[in-house]
Amino acid sequence: MQTLQRQHESRIDPGGQQMGLFGPSNPLDEDLRRALIGDSGSDRKVVAKAQAAIRSSLRSGEPVRAIAVDQFMGWPMLVVTDRRLMVMDRGGKSLQKSLDPEQIDQAAPAASGLVRVLTDDGDLAVRLRDYACARMFVRAVNDSLLSRRPRTIPTLYPKFFLELLAAADTPATPTNVSRFVERVFVMIKGQANVFFQQLDEPAAQAEFNNHFDGGGPEDRVLNCVDDMIDWLWKWNPACHRPLERTVRSIHDGLLMPHSFLHTNGGDITPWSEWASKA
Repeated sequence: MQTLQRQHESRIDPGGQQMGLFGPSNPLDEDLRRALIGDSGSDRKVVAKAQAAIRSSLRSGEPVRAIAVDQFMGWPMLVVTDRRLMVMDRGGKSLQKSLDPEQIDQAAPAASGLVRVLTDDGDLAVRLRDYACARMFVRAVNDSLLSRRPRTIPTLYPKFFLELLAAADTPATPTNVSRFVERVFVMIKGQANVFFQQLDEPAAQAEFNNHFDGGGPEDRVLNCVDDMIDWLWKWNPACHRPLERTVRSIHDGLLMPHSFLHTNGGDITPWSEWASKA
């Protein structure tokens, strides 16, 4: 018993700090511990060793919102601030990469606890303890960074519609413009339903469909496509890049000779009439 006590006392340094089995343990600052997703003992040790490098990499007044450490390797370590995503190198000794919100496509959790962050520089992957932890980290990326990213899709009405009508040499009559808006409305709404299904958000889907049933508020019918994009943009940052690609695809597709802008002798067929024949 006395031998065990002497061994225990030998693990306390002269200043009274508890020593680890392989040397003194580094205390983890409380703000970084609160930001740590999962907060396991092994993760705390990894972050404690890296906290000096994290501090030195922060800009003036830049708070840390979340930290994720790979559960198997202890690397990569991803640090979310209110301005960017920081990637620490192996061992957390220095900043490997810094990504601004504009460089991040989206962050997505998996049931296994894997988080994938899609960026302009390539994908990042970090394996967390479980799905709940993965969702917490993705929420931090969305809330701290991506949700504040301004809409990058230009307002569509009226320029988008008038320019495509002119390119197709189709008259920009009130009827044609109205039917054109309706067609694009149906396309964007279909893509929105894909988002809701992929993200498993039936409540959001019900709210969206209720608001935009029949084209949305009567006084916003011609602006309904822009209103849907605004709604989706604010709802979930995972929609940002897909929405950009969807609008670009719609634009390019409508320039093709087989699009509905070119195939009815200058008149756009009503959606209901086209759908009944499809």
